[in-house]
Amino acid sequence: MSLASVRSSNKAILSALQSPTAIFVGGTSGIGQAMAESFANHTDGQANIIIVGRNEAAANKILASFPKPAAPLKHEFIACDVTSMKAVGETTAAIKKSLSGPVDFLVLSPGWAAMEGRVETSEGLDRKMAVNYYGRWRFISDLVDRFNEKGAKVLSVLGAGYGAKADPNDWPMKKKYSVGNVAVITPTYNDLAMEKFAKLHPTHSFLHSTPGGVKTNYLSASKTWYIRYSGPILTTLLSPFLYSPEQCAENQWAGILNSGPGAHRIGSKGQDIGRKNWYGTDEEVESLWKHTKEVTSV
Repeated sequence: MSLASVRSSNKAILSALQSPTAIFVGGTSGIGQAMAESFANHTDGQANIIIVGRNEAAANKILASFPKPAAPLKHEFIACDVTSMKAVGETTAAIKKSLSGPVDFLVLSPGWAAMEGRVETSEGLDRKMAVNYYGRWRFISDLVDRFNEKGAKVLSVLGAGYGAKADPNDWPMKKKYSVGNVAVITPTYNDLAMEKFAKLHPTHSFLHSTPGGVKTNYLSASKTWYIRYSGPILTTLLSPFLYSPEQCAENQWAGILNSGPGAHRIGSKGQDIGRKNWYGTDEEVESLWKHTKEVTSV
């Protein structure tokens, strides 16, 4: 299907919704920003939109570009450091206080582009794992009681289909930590978590996606200096093979809007990838869930 057709289909579905509410965690840049912009444009701004992130200036610029909502609808930014579970808890409390209606969409796409080894937060979690998994889990867990009872949709943008077998005896990855291991293990954690969320809340849709190669500032915003300086060069060289953020956003929305209740994994074009490269057992789903509840309850 052409991009124009995908965009037209997305707009037809989203514009028909009555004052929907969407939350974008990691919405101040990259894929999250593009998805928030697409949503705002398809709904002509007539929606409650909350962008969560660290860059208030970027968020305010993005929000100012949206079509203006009619009262009492509103577009707002709420600051949050997703590496801190305490901060996530405070942010979800603020979101609940701000909400005037149920949550229809929750899009999670925060990133931490760095190549350093394990760096623990004051809560004992590795920062990259906190961003890629623990913080996302906490957002869903905290907000699920405010989801639209008719069915809300959650999307975690990471690496569906690019996971690896995890070690149930080392969920926090203190024994075999490496940047490469985190890159392939946290997608598996997202898969397993979505399975459990779907079992507990069968009226909602819980999706984990891989966006494919996307032309964003992810590398140039890295915390690691050599990635930060080589990022623009690599992005330029790879540009012919990358999706634009806008195209990626439309594909991701197509995957969300065409998925029913349950746990799903979608690819770069929004297509259902089923259990391609799936790792985990029912026992591991339960074990990871127990571990996650324990370490995020601060």
